[in-house]
Amino acid sequence: MKKIIVSCFFLLMTSFLFAQNDNQVSLKFNTPYISNNRTVILPADRIPSDFLGCTLGVTSEVDALKNIHKLGIPYSSVTAGVSDILEMRGDIECEGAKFRGVSLWFYNNTFWKIVFWNMETDSKVLTNTIRQKYSKFSRTAPDKYDYIRYIGNSTDLVYNERCLQYTIRGGSTIRWEDKY
Repeated sequence: MKKIIVSCFFLLMTSFLFAQNDNQVSLKFNTPYISNNRTVILPADRIPSDFLGCTLGVTSEVDALKNIHKLGIPYSSVTAGVSDILEMRGDIECEGAKFRGVSLWFYNNTFWKIVFWNMETDSKVLTNTIRQKYSKFSRTAPDKYDYIRYIGNSTDLVYNERCLQYTIRGGSTIRWEDKY
């Protein structure tokens, strides 16, 4: 009888763990990025501005929500100052680095920034990848927050060894420090 009870308990715990893993988001944002078996080819001559079917500076929050629902990705909504934020947690990969979360930021109902946070990869690996991949783009000197910014035609890439963000050209990074 004890063996049956122990076996049932073990089976119950195992199925609970598998169920938890099934609910985790697993996204890859690479050039090209892959998300739920969808591939988008991005030209190598620009910094990416398209994520989950949303385009920086173009997509409204309503359209972004439709895309996220269509992809079946669980999210939560947060407000930080004047920005609305859609947060997703899970196994997320961007530029070859692994993160635990990604946030889409909206200002005046327009997608203006995406932030990859809680990096699990060694920061030196991502720093080297970014330097190699975006070396032809203009780069600003690190500022007082130690941000490295690469300037593209319509998108800027900003990295501070903790988070990676893409923002519409000239977008602010000051509010980023408040949240992350």
